[in-house]
Order: sequence, then structure tokens, then C-alpha cells
Amino acid sequence: MHHGRGSYVPSRRSACAISGGVFNWTFAGQKRLPEGISIIMAYSKSFKKKTSFIIIPCLLIAVVALAAIKITSTQQEPLASANWVDHYENMQSIYDKADLIVIASVIKSIPEQRANMIFTKQYLDIKKYIKGEEKKGTDISILQTGGILNGITTAEIAEAPLLELNKEYVLFLRKSNEDHYLVMGGFQGIGEINHGKIEVNVKTDEIGKVLNDMKIDSFEDMSLQYL
Repeated sequence: MHHGRGSYVPSRRSACAISGGVFNWTFAGQKRLPEGISIIMAYSKSFKKKTSFIIIPCLLIAVVALAAIKITSTQQEPLASANWVDHYENMQSIYDKADLIVIASVIKSIPEQRANMIFTKQYLDIKKYIKGEEKKGTDISILQTGGILNGITTAEIAEAPLLELNKEYVLFLRKSNEDHYLVMGGFQGIGEINHGKIEVNVKTDEIGKVLNDMKIDSFEDMSLQYL
């Protein structure tokens, strides 16, 4: 999932609250992080290098999905990579646990600041529902890590970059406790559609091996086997 640009400088003032085994971090005088997102940050006093450790548990109904993200930023290029604990070992499991599986394009992207991080809310135009039902009058959106707002840049995650406007994707989604959805398994729940075929960011895991280079018609036929 690639490189983000700019630098990420964390606040040094934070307070931690623990409820039901889930770590929720809030920052003094700032907006609370979105549901399911927790961060632990530290950085060097060195001007040339700052390091931040971010833990992102995507709390999805009864499933707590944790992602440990390490962001290393230099003057030239900040990088973000992740080890996702929310991981699906086979196609049946990701189909079973998905609240929504759709073919969709992004029609609007709005960055928002939570604590001293930037997230991007992606609004979708649903082309086809594979799993789940259309809700008339309701915007379907997903929240992703990364973006630029108010002079703050948060690097995108290498394996799960921000979706691009007007491109078409296959998306496996779980509903959050807020008004948006979250992509399942970080990178596993995203496949870009190019020339009628699915392209995934990580081709070596169990889901990517199945989906990558699959024709969209074959994907729809395969979905009937799992639903």
C-alpha cells in the first residue's frame, strides 16, 4: 500500500482510559479518536527522524481487530506499515463476517482530524450489492487512516492506501459503532477493479491469492458459493 507525504508529529499530552478490555485514548483539549482507534506514540528529539507507534483496533461489533502500525518519518519521505491482527484465513470467513460486500466507486473524500491524526472519510457510490441491502437515503462511507488537514499530514498505511476518487473497487466491510464502515482485514477487504479484473495490494495472503486477477463476473459467481 505505498508512501504518504509530509511529517507526522504526535502530541506528548495524552490520557488513557480502559473499558471492557479495549484501550481508548483521548487527548487533552482535542477531539476523541474514532471508535476502535487507539494510539501509542513516542518520538525522538532528533530533528531528522521521528518515530511513532500506532495501535489501531478496529472494533467491529463483537470482534476486536488490532493493527500495530509503525510510522517512520524522515525529512524526505514518511512511511507507514502495519501488522494486522484482524486477519482472515480463508474466503468463507471473510464472507461470513462481512456486513456489506459491494462493488463501488468513491464519489467524495473528506479528511477529518481526530486527536492529532488525520483520517479520510470516503463516500461510496454503490454499483452492486453482493452482500447486504440497499438503504435508501443513507450515505455509505468508510473511514481510512491518512490524509492532510489543518497543516497536519498523517501517512497512509502502505498495505491499505486511501481509495481514489472515481475508481471502482470490490469492498468487504464491517459496520462500526459510528456512522461509517471499516475495511475488513486492513488490506484484505479491498480490491481495485481494472479492465474488468480485481487487483489487490497484497497478493501473497490467503484472500489475495484468490481475488487477484479474478474477472469481476467470476467474483460474482464465486460469491454465490459462500453466501
